[in-house]
Amino acid sequence: MSILFLDIETTGLSRACDEITTIVWYHDNKWGQWISGESDSTALARHWNNAAHLVTYNGKCFDEPFICRNFEFGKHHSHVDLRYVLARQGIKGGLKAISAAQELERPATIDQVDGFLAVKLWNAYRAGSQEALDVLLYYNAWDVRLLVKLYNRFVSDSIVDSFPGWQMNSHWLDDFLSKQPTSGSTDYPRWQPRAPRSDKDLTLEIVEKLKEEQGAKEDAPWFGSVIAFTGQMRNRDGSDLMRKEARRIANSVGFVWIDEVKQGCTHLVTSSLDAATGKMLKARKLGITINEPDEFWDMVELG
Repeated sequence: MSILFLDIETTGLSRACDEITTIVWYHDNKWGQWISGESDSTALARHWNNAAHLVTYNGKCFDEPFICRNFEFGKHHSHVDLRYVLARQGIKGGLKAISAAQELERPATIDQVDGFLAVKLWNAYRAGSQEALDVLLYYNAWDVRLLVKLYNRFVSDSIVDSFPGWQMNSHWLDDFLSKQPTSGSTDYPRWQPRAPRSDKDLTLEIVEKLKEEQGAKEDAPWFGSVIAFTGQMRNRDGSDLMRKEARRIANSVGFVWIDEVKQGCTHLVTSSLDAATGKMLKARKLGITINEPDEFWDMVELG
């Protein structure tokens, strides 16, 4: 079966202000990569369109919306998000934490690399360091390989677990890590966030203010995501759910909520995917993740 395993790295969490830096994928036993400013989207589009299934971890909320906005792709027709698959089996947490708990192999040389350091590596590459890009791609590729390992363990053992064959200079990484300050600025130029497309877009400052005003739970997995609702919300049992209560529940798992769908919103929960509301039309235009009530409750349970 043709399955596309994919993971992205970005300059931050906001689709309104941040950009994809690298993408690594594994499809039909072959590895591929996309690098911002170097690659075109032809190969990625071919794999995206030809794969029978897309497999990610938290990709329904992160990777796919970023990709759809960046490349103007449509949502993949069959997206298997392992975060949901594992959560239904009582296994929750981040990709690397779950992989470690399952004793899945990952090189010790990249144990200290995380999403925050990945941004610093991208900044170092932009300043002229090829070694920084090598490390970033190696880190990105191993996240994809962990997807393959988890898929084989919990879904189907049908995928060849291939090593990407890419290399990085571990001595350079050790030296890079030793020079990173614990606080303050680095010697590398900072990524300049994209300006909002209009004064109606959400900005990071607005989202931060909403977090404080609404009391969004900071240690929850959806912290920093922005949600809107349209139509009559429902409980798991099908009974009506007051919009005010839906918003309170969203805050309890880290979301902030807004009334109007706009650029920077990450999720729209709708009573029906067939609804032709203005919010639905705008969400589709902006590439915002659209969820039905049952999917909203799945996200709540993840929290």
